[in-house]
Formats: sequence, structure tokens, C-alpha cells
Amino acid sequence: KKVYRAKFVSALRKLVRQKKVNDQGKMFIDDLFKKEWVVYAKKPFNNSKGVMEYIGRYSHKVAISNHRIRNITGTEVSFSYKDYREEGKKKVMTITGEEFLRRFSLHILPKAFVKIRHFGIFSSRAVNRLHATKCIMLGQPVTKREKPEKKNWKLICIEELNFDPDQCPCCKKGRMVTKEFIEKPKRGPAVISSWNKLQVTN
Repeated sequence: KKVYRAKFVSALRKLVRQKKVNDQGKMFIDDLFKKEWVVYAKKPFNNSKGVMEYIGRYSHKVAISNHRIRNITGTEVSFSYKDYREEGKKKVMTITGEEFLRRFSLHILPKAFVKIRHFGIFSSRAVNRLHATKCIMLGQPVTKREKPEKKNWKLICIEELNFDPDQCPCCKKGRMVTKEFIEKPKRGPAVISSWNKLQVTN
């Protein structure tokens, strides 16, 4: 954390010299060294399994774990909690059963809501999310991207593969014309039996 603080202040001084940020005075920057910085740089996960286990603990857990519930009587519930006003000191709170249920119910999501969700410009249905994000950042109206024109497969063959499927493979000059489409037989019992008889006859 000392190294992080030193590098941060060094970069801040550089920005002050370049006049990219307002100069708050030398005393302000020196005061940054008088306080302890809380820096937590967690070691990265080794693989995707570790990531899924980490996310799963937060995305699918309930409002309170069973091990935190210390005692249950006919009228009251006692559970442990951390008091962050006293540096995270562990304490035990006892409340009525009705109040416990009221607090627990506050964590129940409304109908049609899920714990993991993306919405707005980050929705999977959003059109060109990066473009929309840039437009919002610049304060410009978001324009809807036009759908690309659907090309015929023959045209794709000509443009991408340099191959004309309608050209005669023998003379390379004549044009082949589609006369009839033969549909695939339906997979019904009667059709299959008649198809098998036709094969035997032939």
C-alpha cells in the first residue's frame, strides 16, 4: 500500500505540473502521506472455475446465512452481525420474529426480477452497445443501427468465393435453371413404410 500511495502521488504531481488538474498546494499533497491508505489488491483467479465459485457465493446466496443465526425462540431471533461503526466488531442482535421476517423480506426481489441482470444500454438486446455508450457520453442522441441487407446465398458465393452456382460446370457458358424442388419426405410411420417398399421395388 505504501508503494501504491507513492506512485499515485507521483502521478498526481505530474498532472499538476502539466496543468491537467488544479493545484491544491504543496500542503495538500504532503498531507496524503500522513494518512494510512487502505489498499487491497486481490490475487487474480487462476482459472474460470475460481471465477465462477467467487461469483456464485455472491449472486445466489440468501440474505443471511444459517451460521449467523445464534438462537430462535417462540418470539425472538438472535443473529450475529458486524458493526462497521466500530471497525467491523462482531456483535449479536436480538429482534422480534416479525421484525426479522420484515427485514428478510426486504431482500426478496419483485416478480420478474433476477439477481444477475443487465439492462439499458448493457442489455443483450441493445443495438450496438458500444456505439450507444459513446453517444450517451457525448450527450448525443442514440441512433438505431440499420439491419444489414440479407443476401441470397448465390450472391454470397459469387462475391466471397468467386464461384457462380448457376454456371454450367461442363461448358462454363450456359446457365442452369431450377425446374423443381424435391422436398424431404416427412418422418411419419406411413411415409417411412411406403418409402421402404419403394426402395425394395426398385
